[in-house]
Amino acid sequence: MVLLDKSGGDYADLDNKTNEFIGKLMQRPEIQFAQTSFNTKYPQYQMEINVPLSKQLGVSVNEILATMQGYIGGIYTADFTKYGKQFRVMVQALPENRKNIENLNELYIRTGSGIMSPISQFVTLKKKHTGHNL
Repeated sequence: MVLLDKSGGDYADLDNKTNEFIGKLMQRPEIQFAQTSFNTKYPQYQMEINVPLSKQLGVSVNEILATMQGYIGGIYTADFTKYGKQFRVMVQALPENRKNIENLNELYIRTGSGIMSPISQFVTLKKKHTGHNL
């Protein structure tokens, strides 16, 4: 089931309504268990990319997003077998290296001229208010 907020309201209100709905579902005898993956208690950021600067330096928006995805989110790259076991290879920065906005200064991307430049030169993150204390 998908709950949709058509009002464009606050995340905290949607969170409250979602939890209220889940609570009412759990009270029904025909529903054994209900849960949601919606959670407003994680920090949310708005990312702004300086597109003119990235184009000027020969860096595509796709490269910026792929770099952010790889280091901040994680990317599956391959599988390999060793000792008779299957292992999955993921590319992702260590948790302590993706903990703060300042960690963007440690991520680099190659410009069109081949120079490695901090991704923070192209990307600005702003913390979004979710209605919860984070």
